[in-house]
Amino acid sequence: MRKMNRNEGMCCEVMNRAVRKDKYKVCILCFSYMWELAKTVISELDQTDTEYDLYEADLLNQDEVVQTVLKEGTQVFVTGGGSAARFKRNYSLPLIEFRVRDIDYMVAIQNAKQLGYSKIGVVYHKDATVVPHLSMYEQLSETMVCPIVFDDVSDLKESIEKTDCEVVIGAAATIDLAITLNKPYVRLYAGEETIREACLRARDLAIQLSETKRNKQIFKSVLYTAQLGIVITDKDGKIEFINKTMEKYIQASAQDLQAMSIEELFPNLPYKKLMENEACSNDSYHLIANTMMRCVMEKIVVYGKNSGVIMSFHPNPHNLRRKGKSIKNPFPVYKLKNITAYSNSMKGLVDSCHNIIPVEDHTMILGEIGTAREEIAMCLHNASHRADKTCITIDLALVDDDNANKIFYGYIEKGCRIDGLLVDANGGSVILKNIEMASLRVQAILSNAIYHKQIFLPGMALPDIFDIVFYTVSLPDEEQKIRPDLRQALSINQLQIPGLRQRIEDIVPLFMKYLLSLTKSKKIQSVTEKMERLLVTYTWPGNVTELRTVSIKYVKILEQSSYRTADWRYECLIKSIGEKNIVEAVKCMYPYSDGAKSENNAQLRKRIEKFKELLGYTNEKIADLLAVSRTTVWRIMKK
Repeated sequence: MRKMNRNEGMCCEVMNRAVRKDKYKVCILCFSYMWELAKTVISELDQTDTEYDLYEADLLNQDEVVQTVLKEGTQVFVTGGGSAARFKRNYSLPLIEFRVRDIDYMVAIQNAKQLGYSKIGVVYHKDATVVPHLSMYEQLSETMVCPIVFDDVSDLKESIEKTDCEVVIGAAATIDLAITLNKPYVRLYAGEETIREACLRARDLAIQLSETKRNKQIFKSVLYTAQLGIVITDKDGKIEFINKTMEKYIQASAQDLQAMSIEELFPNLPYKKLMENEACSNDSYHLIANTMMRCVMEKIVVYGKNSGVIMSFHPNPHNLRRKGKSIKNPFPVYKLKNITAYSNSMKGLVDSCHNIIPVEDHTMILGEIGTAREEIAMCLHNASHRADKTCITIDLALVDDDNANKIFYGYIEKGCRIDGLLVDANGGSVILKNIEMASLRVQAILSNAIYHKQIFLPGMALPDIFDIVFYTVSLPDEEQKIRPDLRQALSINQLQIPGLRQRIEDIVPLFMKYLLSLTKSKKIQSVTEKMERLLVTYTWPGNVTELRTVSIKYVKILEQSSYRTADWRYECLIKSIGEKNIVEAVKCMYPYSDGAKSENNAQLRKRIEKFKELLGYTNEKIADLLAVSRTTVWRIMKK
């Protein structure tokens, strides 16, 4: 412990100077009576992991003090009033300000009023973070309150001299000048609790900055030592970083590549194409330094804007790019403009989505199983201002009561915090599925998160504030199983997704869209009128999901076959849907009563016609299927 020398131009008292180098360092800048208060507060603080240095610094010697303490490794500064305003104007260093509240101003005004003053001047810096609400103070105190705004010490002195206010209220600099000028004053007393709170916030910020710096160093080390070649560019394509592995691949150093663009270094990469389209990444093979390499390019998106690209290169000397190649899954729809909407029902849905997007309220999405409810939720997320944030899907059927709190909020174990799903999704969106299967306890936890919007766990310094938009997907008949308050909260907006039978105009375009994404064969992509009739006649009980599965089966069957004729493609479509499924669909479409005379039953006639049209069945096969004679079938069709 070193004693403070009050005779020096710059005074300093440092608590526990012989400290470990790994301590966090916080510097408090103040003077006059605030210096005395801060000295008391610091002596009471726990300095196990943090060193609090108290420096007496006013507006005149602030620069000298700051330059000195920076050499000692200070991480965060603490000060207030005009000193804080000047600090922010001259430096871009981490700063925590003493919080002066409206109640502090009101207490000072009441004290001045009790002393008999009727015209009171409130002094504050022109760049103050929080400007005092003088009109409110006047109304509450029923006293004239005037602003005295200053920029520097000389300006402040002149303002205090010229003011016609009977008394001035302000912080340390104001009080010192008022004493010098023999002007009545009242201290704006922030108090020991305000100083203590600022010091603790500074400690938290110092810890956060240290963790950030550590994570950056880890990230840099990982990039340098990675076994993959890594290149990072800025938004204009200029190379910013290249790791050691990539240097070995191309036999060039990072210094040699300074100011070079990625297109100059690798003109065969589809960099320009990636930056011009909406895709976030590109995964392809290219010849790099006479070796076939897999190149993965990923856009670096910050606040919705492209700020560069990170690329990884992996040698593939045996040219295995085709080996084990699987069919790409083209189906997740993440953009509203990509939704197939030729039917009126889907056009109405897309219009409703565009109306919902600007509001960003919790939305209930109702529809049958297989109607792509989750994809619609992802479309809403990606079209919102949260598109660059996390979007998490939570299957509530898998959340048990015992672990629900941990799953949603996280927990602290052995001093280490494990974030829950809601914490991870903070600032973004959450898609809830199978909510009708959630227990009452799980529903209660969700309701609490939605209404209170915060979580405070043991060991946390401050609560986490939630900012999440929930998209809930449910069946139309199941939403009533949700507790009423939660159902109301989650359904501020509501969307009804039509089944595939309610959007017949979309069936063929959807099927063709899937084929286009699954294969490059023009033959396989072509759809005949006969195929179209089958597609729109089938009832699609599995909705869009079933249509996707059928398209994959169809492509796989045809790609393994040497025949691509129109008739064969039609047969492959029947196989993909399932002959039995088509038969059952026709039966459901044209039911008839066994009690009626079958020869006179119009429904039976239509059923037989559909069997012939769609499946090419003979009278004999239809008779076996309907358990009637061939003659009966012939008579029905003759009539």
